[in-house]
Amino acid sequence: MHYVGVDLHKHTLVIAVENAHGPIGRPVTIRCRETEKIVASFEGLRPFRAVIEASGSYRWLYDLLASRGEVVLAHPRRLKRHCRGPGQDGQARRGASGQTTCASR
Repeated sequence: MHYVGVDLHKHTLVIAVENAHGPIGRPVTIRCRETEKIVASFEGLRPFRAVIEASGSYRWLYDLLASRGEVVLAHPRRLKRHCRGPGQDGQARRGASGQTTCASR
């Protein structure tokens, strides 16, 4: 099983992949209009569980990936709340290993 974090922007998306042993490679940036490249990237990760932040523009990506693997939508406010805690500012940051972590103040 591959676990994929998707950071979706207006013109690009960034995918970061892990398995049970940790990060696999480095995050990859793909232009949103390159749907064939996006599909090919995810086909190579099957089986996968992808998490997409449910922002205003997630629907097209959800529709593209849902038939190929498990796609989970994450509520933006709950993601920030998850990161909050002692010494946390609620912002996600990518650590040196490529893992997304909550940033310290």
